[in-house]
Amino acid sequence: MAIPYPDDDDHLVPDEDEHEEPADERIRRMAIHRLLSVAHLRAQPTRVSVQNRVVILEGDVDTADLAAQIGAEVWRTPGVIDVCNALAIPGGWDDALP
Repeated sequence: MAIPYPDDDDHLVPDEDEHEEPADERIRRMAIHRLLSVAHLRAQPTRVSVQNRVVILEGDVDTADLAAQIGAEVWRTPGVIDVCNALAIPGGWDDALP
């Protein structure tokens, strides 16, 4: 590989192809697909966003166990480096902890 000179325009080419889907959007789409593929998780109203390959989960779910299952399922998505599980449960997380 040749080292570009400052006047060469080749080094100005972005890493991702212009037509390629950004990594965060691709991860978001795959995470949503994973959640929709699990029947008992599909019914839980979950908002999924991704920032710098970190998935952020928001919404109200029925139980702490379901919130944990949703988080675990999203962790299996390729490219995810962390999950921020901000899902709310009835009574709050303090009541759910042993």
